[in-house]
Amino acid sequence: MVSSLHSRTGTRVYAKAVTEGRSDGALSDEEGEALRLALATPAPRPAEPGRSRDRIAGPA
Repeated sequence: MVSSLHSRTGTRVYAKAVTEGRSDGALSDEEGEALRLALATPAPRPAEPGRSRDRIAGPA
């Protein structure tokens, strides 16, 4: 989990380990919600061999 706090004087970035959907440390309400949403979203399927996901249609 990566979180950042922005202020006029700077930005602080924090990282918390998440393994198998669980954090070793306490998560803020916002971090817990972000983790819940991430775990509820299916992972994208890998591209088929020999095919690119970002291929742009056009002349061959």
